[in-house]
Amino acid sequence: MYLIINRNCIFLHCENTFEAQELNYICGNKLYLVEEILRNTTVTDWPTFILMACVLMLAISKTNNPTRFQEFLQLSVTDKYFFLQGKESTLITWFQLFIMATQVLSFSLFLFLGMELFFNETFLEVNLLFPKVVLGYSLFTVIKLFVEKFIGLSFAIEKEINSYVFQKMSYKNLLALLLLIGNALLIYTFPAHKILWIIFAVLVLILYLTFWFFILKSRQKHIANHLFYFILYLCALEISPFIILYKIII
Repeated sequence: MYLIINRNCIFLHCENTFEAQELNYICGNKLYLVEEILRNTTVTDWPTFILMACVLMLAISKTNNPTRFQEFLQLSVTDKYFFLQGKESTLITWFQLFIMATQVLSFSLFLFLGMELFFNETFLEVNLLFPKVVLGYSLFTVIKLFVEKFIGLSFAIEKEINSYVFQKMSYKNLLALLLLIGNALLIYTFPAHKILWIIFAVLVLILYLTFWFFILKSRQKHIANHLFYFILYLCALEISPFIILYKIII
């Protein structure tokens, strides 16, 4: 219902016929006009469903593997998770799939919110922008994973590569939980807050580099023996993909 006062006239805009008739009956001749106006309302809060999907997948992971999930949450303070779970030769388990799907949605939503904050309206008019961000992030992650696996097979270091990839993906999955909090704050509490987005972006980057340093430190003996190959890998698979993505987006 809307109330409009225009000089000596009072207009009440109602959303249905019943409401208009009831007001006419109650107010009699005191109102000059009671008019029915249909208002269309649509649900556009799709980020809520994305966050709910992430929480649901985390709940399923915790329900099916409570001990493993608890160890996963403790990655920030202990690497016990790697010694107990990193012995698995395969990275494709239901637990990993649910956690990685949460990572993809969480990071993609955070990137999408950043695009809304910093890019112009012409860029944001791209149809199905969020699904394209999800697809791009997913392809980037999967292709990078297969390339790393191929390197492991080619140089007969598959076991080391699997362990390295497992640790790196586990830390990224943990950071996705932090971004879930950031996404919720950016959507519901501080919408269109550029400084908050930058704070979370910097925090995630610092934590990622810190975790990566711990991974490299645990493998310093292997790195020292194959320093040239490590530098080649670092440039080809850890630095250049992000530079390419930056150039494509900007």
